[in-house]
Amino acid sequence: MSALGAKSSQTDEPLGESRLPIRAYGCGVRVRAALVGLLGLVLLAGGPAAAYNAPGPRWPGKTIRYYNALPARFDWSVSKATAAWNSSGAKLRFKEVKAPGAAQFTVRFGNTNGYGGYATIGRANGAYLHLSGQYRRADSAQMPVIGLLLAHEFGHVLGLNHVRDGGCRLMQPVVGTGCKQPPEAWLYNCRWLSGDDVRGAIKLYGGKARKPGKRFCPLEPAPPPLQDVVFTGGQSTETPLEITWAVPAGVRPGSSVAIEVYEPQKCSGDTKAPLVDRSSARLADRRWKDDTYAATEEGAFCYEVRVENQYGQTSSPRQYAVSRQAPPLAPPVVGALTEYPDDYTDYLVEVSLPEDSYLHAVVAASGACITTYDENQNSLAYEWDATQFGLEGIPVGPSCISFFAVDYQGRASIAVTREVVHQPRI
Repeated sequence: MSALGAKSSQTDEPLGESRLPIRAYGCGVRVRAALVGLLGLVLLAGGPAAAYNAPGPRWPGKTIRYYNALPARFDWSVSKATAAWNSSGAKLRFKEVKAPGAAQFTVRFGNTNGYGGYATIGRANGAYLHLSGQYRRADSAQMPVIGLLLAHEFGHVLGLNHVRDGGCRLMQPVVGTGCKQPPEAWLYNCRWLSGDDVRGAIKLYGGKARKPGKRFCPLEPAPPPLQDVVFTGGQSTETPLEITWAVPAGVRPGSSVAIEVYEPQKCSGDTKAPLVDRSSARLADRRWKDDTYAATEEGAFCYEVRVENQYGQTSSPRQYAVSRQAPPLAPPVVGALTEYPDDYTDYLVEVSLPEDSYLHAVVAASGACITTYDENQNSLAYEWDATQFGLEGIPVGPSCISFFAVDYQGRASIAVTREVVHQPRI
């Protein structure tokens, strides 16, 4: 429905009153958020089948002056909307003025008849562009949606009306139909005008269409990298990696620190190296201690740390490679040996073992104690009770018994040795 008083068969329901809607309706405009959660389809009232619909009337001259009465945080949306038309190649320019009396129309919150926006079409006494008060609480993530809605309304003000769907056109009933969606969540589709939209403006004002700009734009500038990054520790499962940093200048509100752990080839330039784990920290913390699953695992890893803005765009990373080993297994504490405690056992030995380990005992000639664990050598020890173990197979005469603690991953402690002179059984 135009704001000139023409009747319309449009039956779009109005905005809800309880909260900011997912859809925004304006001058017959409905915005369905789909910019990866931000920007998507804008539904408008139906129009004729022509590629553009430019009834006018055109404004005299080449400049259309407006006064922006919206709060300052909407300046980005207004400037992007006017810039889209000002850079189109049509011989017209929307120009902001500082006094309402110098303007030909005003952009403000106002009556929108239940839509997200409402505007007069072409030159008109008392021309206006209204934005629904529902957007008073809009946050920064919604500014591209509002900018697109305003660009559509500015199109009405210059003299364009609705066209039928198709071709990803700004003035169509469903803006976004046939449009490419951003490949990343931190981008939005910033090519708001199609060739048909521009041709409609040129029909009214003359000019020559300019080459369209890039299709996708970041929601905010790329975040700066972290400063003074220092990595310490991380070379064993007992000493977790710690990262400290300084907060860079110019970082935007809502940003955080992202930490990702990859297979080691990532630090050698392999962009396809598998991701192992990830974590995050507040920028203001200036310190992070490894709390990932990888911190408990042996092996080599590549850590990347970077700033991530509120939309998921990241700075260039700092990398750090670690080769993590488990701490050495504590050796058994070997106490007294009792010879021939029963008819079958050569020795009974008191032993205290580290948690989750078992005793492995081997024997060699006296003076030639075995100091390296060999899983292929059979153990001479068997459990007697929780703190005592029996030994069988000890030869008569002098020999050296070596004791190892072994955990269930196959790691072994250093050897604890005892020289004995085993007496014949009587």
